[in-house]
Amino acid sequence: MKKYNIIIAFILILATFMSCEDDDPTAVLLDNIASNTLQALPNSEYVLLEENETDTFDIFSWSAVDFGVTTPVTYTLELDTAGNEFADPSIVTTLINELTDTLTVKEFNTAFLNYGFKPELKASIELRVKATIGSNFDPVYTNTISLDVTAFNAFDPIYMIGTAVSDWVPEQAVEVTGIAAQLYEVTTEFTNGGHFRFFSEPSWSADQWGYDYFTGEVTNLLAPEESHDDPNYRFEGETGNYRITVDLDEKSIEMVLVTK
Repeated sequence: MKKYNIIIAFILILATFMSCEDDDPTAVLLDNIASNTLQALPNSEYVLLEENETDTFDIFSWSAVDFGVTTPVTYTLELDTAGNEFADPSIVTTLINELTDTLTVKEFNTAFLNYGFKPELKASIELRVKATIGSNFDPVYTNTISLDVTAFNAFDPIYMIGTAVSDWVPEQAVEVTGIAAQLYEVTTEFTNGGHFRFFSEPSWSADQWGYDYFTGEVTNLLAPEESHDDPNYRFEGETGNYRITVDLDEKSIEMVLVTK
């Protein structure tokens, strides 16, 4: 039994020693780690269409990074606004030890919109691949590639009904375009003194949002119309065209005058 315990102890000490060796970032890394290469795509401009969402957007390929150690390498495809120098990149996809990834139109459209770009408006972007082997090691980046992309709108709209924007008739509801998850925007005419609230569908039976819901920052152009049973807003600005932005997550509303 004593001999058995000695063998077990030796194995544990050896395993601990090997673990410490692996955690040492200076033990086996190469002095100079060469950057890898992200291959250029066949096109520089893409217009994404919802009817093609299951089609292949394109194939991203990059070369391997040799860190000088035998360990898994995580490759992350990053996206950012052109000229932003990846100060605030968004992750498109992450793979381990893989050097290629095929994305569908829907997948790339989603990554594009999740960054914050608006649908149906062309935007210039840059892409690169980051290679990492852990938080103790500096990442390695590829070259960047530049694209112009126009995404389709993958977000459902909400609606405004009321005399501030039309009338209390669901068929005359004003559509507020979804531009990101839970974020909506439209430019339309607002009438001074009119009332309205928001609906998930142009129907009285739909989910509704009024002044009792919006507990975040709300423009001073809107005031609660407390003389009614329903939580309607009253528009207190001058009659004119306004851009209204509604954030259901932040429970906030912004409005900017476009033209009187």
